[in-house]
Amino acid sequence: MIVAYGCGWFDSLEGCAEAFIKIDRTFEPEEDKVEEYIRLFKIYQQVYTQTSTLNEQLAHFRK
Repeated sequence: MIVAYGCGWFDSLEGCAEAFIKIDRTFEPEEDKVEEYIRLFKIYQQVYTQTSTLNEQLAHFRK
């Protein structure tokens, strides 16, 4: 999209996004599970923080 915009094919990034992105469906959180989502996201943040260095070290093997 950025290249198409940069080539002047679109007047704005918004117009470019409208042409490229088609929303098929949307998802809404289940109201009764919002607290659970919040708790799970806090755990995810801890896991990410604790493993980010390991992921950087493993990046070498993904090439």
